[in-house]
Amino acid sequence: MKKITVALAALLISAAANAQTFLGGEVHLGVAPYEHVEKAKAEKTLQIFPTIGFEYDDHWEFGASFGFGHKRNIGGEYYSDKRTEFLIKPFARFSFWDNGVRFEKGDLSAFVQGNLLFDKVSTPYDVINGSGHGFKTWERDRTTIGLSINPGLKYNLTENVTVVGTFGELYARTSSYKSNDRDPENQSKKYTTKSGGFGLDVESSLTISLYYYFWK
Repeated sequence: MKKITVALAALLISAAANAQTFLGGEVHLGVAPYEHVEKAKAEKTLQIFPTIGFEYDDHWEFGASFGFGHKRNIGGEYYSDKRTEFLIKPFARFSFWDNGVRFEKGDLSAFVQGNLLFDKVSTPYDVINGSGHGFKTWERDRTTIGLSINPGLKYNLTENVTVVGTFGELYARTSSYKSNDRDPENQSKKYTTKSGGFGLDVESSLTISLYYYFWK
């Protein structure tokens, strides 16, 4: 297994050395009503996704995104939580149409992108207790593994700078949840649950990224 891993790493490094490499990423900022808790005020999100990859030929690109996220749900006097996230998402992108202006300003192409996903989220909660005095804290961790497919468009702003957008997502995911007891007297108790499924997301899956290509 170790020899196979080393051979694959050497193959990827060799391919990248003979291809057009790129760096970039995306930033997600959001403020929205938090509807899951009564009298909640807002849900604030910051996510950063740096990306590195290479263009193998006129149709194929390979790369990986690394996600770092923070989300805070402010529930007024009743509830709050702070969520931290780490994500790894390798991808393969196949361009099936372009306008014929290759590697220059104005180059527009359409693609389909396949993704692997590993997502780790840790969330400590502060919830007011039943008597209305003081807060109690409990934690919940979530680990998600999945596959997804996105359609998208890529447009060259200059010879080296490209904006990439994806919209819609067909996905299959499985998640494992680990949490301690909400009762402060039983915080040492741990619980594990699992969930999974597949579906189509057309509302919250819009992404826009900016890449810089290092042409050989």
